Amino acid sequence: MASSMCGPGGQVVTMPLSAEEGNERSSFDNCVDGMASAPLRVIAFAHADIERGIWEEQLAERQGRSANEVLAEILTAGPLSWLDIKLVGAVGLQDKVRGTVKSAIRHAGTAGITVRMISGDMKKTAEAVALGVGLVTEE
Repeated sequence: MASSMCGPGGQVVTMPLSAEEGNERSSFDNCVDGMASAPLRVIAFAHADIERGIWEEQLAERQGRSANEVLAEILTAGPLSWLDIKLVGAVGLQDKVRGTVKSAIRHAGTAGITVRMISGDMKKTAEAVALGVGLVTEE
């Protein structure tokens, strides 16, 4: 979890733990939700300074692993309160669905085939894609 983020104009601001209306966290969350609903794949960028001594301890505890493997373990191991992570921003990437998908799904349904979608995307992105290709309808 990021403890701060770059605000408009590049200044670093504290990131609130909750997304109350109007605060920086709410603005960022709304931006991510908007990109995911577009549907875009959202990738966030963050930065952290790790003191040399702490980094060397982490490497020593995980001898035989590359620096990238150690960093991945640190970021996925649990609470990161000791690490001052600054959220820099996010980008949305469009991964277009092939033009024939919608008709293929329709034909499969006509033939009695139930089509299911498996996705590693954010829930909002997957929902927007499913809506766009006709797997679900707006309720």
